[in-house]
Amino acid sequence: MGRKAVRRREIQILREKYILQLLPVFYEFGLQALSMDDICAKLNVSKATLYNYFATKRYGNRHIVQRVLGEIAGFEKIIGSKRRCLF
Repeated sequence: MGRKAVRRREIQILREKYILQLLPVFYEFGLQALSMDDICAKLNVSKATLYNYFATKRYGNRHIVQRVLGEIAGFEKIIGSKRRCLF
């Protein structure tokens, strides 16, 4: 595995960590209510650091929405499998 692949993996891991930290905040305030400054303050990182992982606020929001949709899809599978067992 080359250096670039390792760096991309590190970026994905940190991006996921930031998303997990932000989910409760976004559930409370919504996606549009927070500025990049607010997000930086919640994560305790600089804007430069945040922009290394999310090029724009919209890009960050998209990652968060994808994460939530993935969780919903997981629950849908669980519910669907239990429903089949009951009937």
